[in-house]
Amino acid sequence: MVDRRHDTYPCMVLIRLAFFLLFTVHCSLFTISNAWADLFSYTDEKGRVYLTDRPDDPRYKLVMRLEDKEDNFNHLIDKFAQKYHLDPLLIRAVIKVESDFEVKALSRKGAQGLMQIMPQTAAHLGVEDVWDPRHNIEGGVKYLRQMFDKFNNSLSLALAAYNAGPSKVEYYGRIPPYPETQRFVRAVIKYYQHYKTRDAFYIYIDENGHIYLTNIPKGPPYKRIY
Repeated sequence: MVDRRHDTYPCMVLIRLAFFLLFTVHCSLFTISNAWADLFSYTDEKGRVYLTDRPDDPRYKLVMRLEDKEDNFNHLIDKFAQKYHLDPLLIRAVIKVESDFEVKALSRKGAQGLMQIMPQTAAHLGVEDVWDPRHNIEGGVKYLRQMFDKFNNSLSLALAAYNAGPSKVEYYGRIPPYPETQRFVRAVIKYYQHYKTRDAFYIYIDENGHIYLTNIPKGPPYKRIY
């Protein structure tokens, strides 16, 4: 159970941080197939907020369902982001735009799975099972890493190459003039910025031991914790 003060800052900030903490614990203990618990909140007469995934008092109220398809793959995203030296939030943004985290996503052009890998690309990358999230994510991250290396770590060109193919980017020397590719690059960058902003949390503990949490710090002594 978590006990936190919320004298100044919105309760939703606290709830979202608790979500992250519970998510981290669950990822370390369970596999992707396990069901998530829900998050319950209770505020006592002194204004103290209690958060738990296992309520033992009828005064607790459901405030958030922790089962989120976007979070089901975080452990795989983090693993392969570290392996191929990419920002996991960028990978998350690519998956969001490509498939909206649908494991069985299939495009009209034949792109498959979470990261929408074309069959010939999957074969080239050595992806064993394109429908398996582990293999699909690693294949997509590996390919994206190759695009970054090929285009001198340019975010926009690497994304354009991921969508349209490296030969098209080389031919034009910029993002190809294809509406689909241009929309893809804009959308991924938009989600990437969103995830970076959304996932920032800061903490301050005062001299009385009260803990304050916020996603918009006013400056020191707040310290970023995620």
